[in-house]
Formats: sequence, C-alpha cells, structure tokens
Amino acid sequence: PSGGRSGDVAVLVDQQQRWIAVWSLWRDLYVSFSVDNGGTWSAAVKLPVPVNSAHNEEVPKLLQDAQGRYLLAFSSDRNLFHTRSSYVCWTEDFVNFSAPARISSDALSPLRIIERSDGMYLTYLYGSRTAVTTSRDLVNWSPPTTVRVLSLIHI
Repeated sequence: PSGGRSGDVAVLVDQQQRWIAVWSLWRDLYVSFSVDNGGTWSAAVKLPVPVNSAHNEEVPKLLQDAQGRYLLAFSSDRNLFHTRSSYVCWTEDFVNFSAPARISSDALSPLRIIERSDGMYLTYLYGSRTAVTTSRDLVNWSPPTTVRVLSLIHI
C-alpha cells in the first residue's frame, strides 16, 4: 500500500536476505517483512512513537548500515510550525527507535541515505533544490549543501 506517491514506499533487502518494506499511509509509517523474496509478507505494523507522531510522516527511505542498524529517513511536519522537514532515526528491531534527528529545516524530502566506507552518513534531499547533508553520529547533521542534479545519477 502507498500514500499515493511512488516515494511513499521504501524496500530494502537486509543482511539476512529479509525483505523489508516501509510505506506511508494515512499520515503514518508502516512496516512489513518477507522471508521468501516477496512471495508472502507479514502483517503490516504501524511504526511506534517516536517515529509516528500526531503529525504527517511520509517519504520513507531505508538503509542497513555496517553495524546492522536500520536507518530510516523520512519527511514530517512534526515541528512547532508544522512545516515539512526531513528526519533520520535508527533501530535494530523496528520496535525501538532512536529519537528522530531533524536533518533539514527546508521543505526538502529524503531521496536516499547512504553510508560511506569511512563511516560518514549522507542523506540526499530533494524539493525546491537537491541537497546533501552529512553526519558521523546520526544525531548532528551538517546544513544541507546544494548539489547538481547530474551528480545524483549514480546513487
């Protein structure tokens, strides 16, 4: 199921070859798992607080990092003024999540999150411009830096 846009569904094959789908539906994010290459799926589960809030969560992106943690980037209007911003949090089990870190106050949505070999995390964002923000600890993020769209072809 989708919230209506193609960016509202993220699928990841994790290190155990399990398929994980996260999607936005009715302002919340849900997860489901498949252990048979997508042949069957577990029942959908609404992600808990602090991921889902009383606001709109959408445009999920997933990554499993070298430590085995699952990183979730998403867009939400959870801030004081209910303007759309991008956030990143992590989990080891899709039950307990870190507090989402605001990575951009601009109305930009996550496009992709990656981990470089040196341990630096990069989240590419899009909207009125395309930008990248970086972090070493998943809590403190650099201000978004505008990048040329052509540079995103290989991500």
